Amino acid sequence: MATKIEIANRLAMSFVKSTSKEEGANLIIRELNSLTYDNTNTNISNSDKLEIIKLIGEFISGQRPFQYRDGGTVIITEQKDNSNYLNVIDYIFVNVKK
Repeated sequence: MATKIEIANRLAMSFVKSTSKEEGANLIIRELNSLTYDNTNTNISNSDKLEIIKLIGEFISGQRPFQYRDGGTVIITEQKDNSNYLNVIDYIFVNVKK
């Protein structure tokens, strides 16, 4: 399994790029609910899911820069109002299997 930061980065990036934020949020929920540990093939723990959701929120809010496969990062020079996106994080939190 990829690291939590790699998973959160990928999911946050797909959410931001999605044309329908509702569908983007539902994709994140499906992905989180289907993640398994490589060594045991069991679903990841609720605490790991919550940590990934927290990281997704950091990426979306601009607290953490997105990272790309080639090692590059996006530098955010201006803080934008991401309150709508952060409301989606609450939606994901409530709808992820616990």
